[in-house]
Amino acid sequence: MPAWTRNTCLVSLYLGLLVGLLACGRTGEDIDAFGPVDVRGDAAFFDDIEIPPDPSALLVVTPDELVFDDGAATVGGGPARITVENVGDAPGSVQEVSYEGSSFFGLGPEVLDLPVTLQTGQEWQLSVARLDLQPNIDGGYIRLLTQVGDALLPQYVPVYVRPPVCPEYRVRCGDGVRTSTTGVLRTEPLRRVECLVEGLDGWALGWQLVQRAPASSERLNVAADGRAFSLAIDTSGDYLVELDMERGDGARPCLPQLIRLLAAPTSDLHVELTWSRSPTQVSTRGGGMDLDLHFLWRDRGGWGSTPWDVHFRNMTPADWGSTNPTLDRDDTSGFGPENLNIMFPVQGERYRVGVHGYSVRGTVYANLRIYVRGQLRVSAQSPPMDATGQFWEAVEILWDDWSPTFQAVDQMYRNMCASPLASGDCIRR
Repeated sequence: MPAWTRNTCLVSLYLGLLVGLLACGRTGEDIDAFGPVDVRGDAAFFDDIEIPPDPSALLVVTPDELVFDDGAATVGGGPARITVENVGDAPGSVQEVSYEGSSFFGLGPEVLDLPVTLQTGQEWQLSVARLDLQPNIDGGYIRLLTQVGDALLPQYVPVYVRPPVCPEYRVRCGDGVRTSTTGVLRTEPLRRVECLVEGLDGWALGWQLVQRAPASSERLNVAADGRAFSLAIDTSGDYLVELDMERGDGARPCLPQLIRLLAAPTSDLHVELTWSRSPTQVSTRGGGMDLDLHFLWRDRGGWGSTPWDVHFRNMTPADWGSTNPTLDRDDTSGFGPENLNIMFPVQGERYRVGVHGYSVRGTVYANLRIYVRGQLRVSAQSPPMDATGQFWEAVEILWDDWSPTFQAVDQMYRNMCASPLASGDCIRR
């Protein structure tokens, strides 16, 4: 037999086997071996298989989650509810409902009606309550066991509390000249600063003076409703006031805020006197002693002379020309401060600073701080003063507009008139 004949027969045999195999799955009709086969429509054994319905597709649970605002008993201002709706074409049911998680959430009385059957288009609602409004972010989930036909499927709705959020607020501070809402206010001695919280209505607010200037003895004066405070800035330096905020439910979503008050003199030359019973501790008010600050134009006059010695009897001399100094106060019963300011000291002139113990009981220490354009340049303390009338010559200043110099004198005299620089009008006591 020729080779081509044998090959033709083999090909025919293979094609016949292939058609025969395909025909084994067919009955009652011819088959096109190379045409499409609709297995699902033609396979009789598929007609005997039941595909169970999916309860999650027929019984729809909404919402996907319940989120409570921190501190709120409801969701979005209304009742917290879960809805189960039958959107299929066969009856379904809710068999069981349970809550798993923390103990801060409770299920409504609707659970007493379970199991409940829902026909097509019907819905069932479950209320959810927050049992404890104390601040927390605990949560859990609600488990609903749904059924359609013989198919059971648990469906879950997470329930939790949104973490606490600090609301917007601001603290407005002012001293009658300057205002600030940044938490920092630059002010100057002997001004009263007032700060007010804008926002946080209904919150409990607490203020604490956590730092005061080194020689300060002032305390906060807090308003009755706690929303504001005032502070008399008695000496130069930094003051820190802490604001603590508590929501009505006890939550503290806001970190404490620090209010910084920076008190610095604005004059070219500023001399500050305070006094205390201890060399290391600031004394509070009510000391019953009287120390006086004296500031002398060295080459014009002597201690006690008018107008060249600036003190409690000559607080605002008018004869110093454009450099006229001012003494802001005479503290006769506390521990200071007494502050002297000169806007424009005279180039090349000498000034001397002294302290007079006008009325002393026990032992007292005079504390001097001298500032140049707001910067502290000298901090000095006297030897113990234990008798009325003692006079401490502390510092001499040689003024230079660019770089003034300070020389310690540190001489204690039994009285002012004993000083070599005393005038005929020195204070004799």
